[in-house]
Amino acid sequence: MLASAFGGGGQELGYVEFAPGSTELSDASRQRLDTLVKALTDRPALKLEATGRADPAVDEAALRAQYLDRLLRTAKAKSTGELAESVKIEPDERGRWLEAAYKASDLKTKPRNAIGLAKSLPPGEMEALLLASAPAGEPALKALADQRGDRVKAYLTGKVPPERVLLTASRLGTEGIDDKGATARVAFGLK
Repeated sequence: MLASAFGGGGQELGYVEFAPGSTELSDASRQRLDTLVKALTDRPALKLEATGRADPAVDEAALRAQYLDRLLRTAKAKSTGELAESVKIEPDERGRWLEAAYKASDLKTKPRNAIGLAKSLPPGEMEALLLASAPAGEPALKALADQRGDRVKAYLTGKVPPERVLLTASRLGTEGIDDKGATARVAFGLK
């Protein structure tokens, strides 16, 4: 719909996609947004509504994986004195930092031995328990959808007046998505 209203040349302008669990704009998303900016500049009476979306089917697993990655990087950073954001976990050291992250966690679900100490577990079980403890439920998904909307609005309002870009309430799930595009997105409408 937006492509026909703005003459998008066949380009889908009704949404921009995000990688699962991400709020970062890809180059392709920036190009779509730049096309929208040009169209909004050419039609000053139009306003754009932006709705951040998160799809539990794809975003929840990504949020859990990001959480586990942060735990591993934090465990390594504590040991090396580096900043967790700059730490890289190499495949051959993953088991070591997984065990360190598991031991440092305050999981209530850790299996205990007869005297109450946490049992040693195989890496797969430690990982499963840590992933299950990740904050990836509805509040985290809602926050992700909100952050996506905020990211798009910040990009657009750097180029068009802020009153022309309206954020609507974020949505979870795929209801109302009828195209073949990614469901992790910010959808647009005209006002």
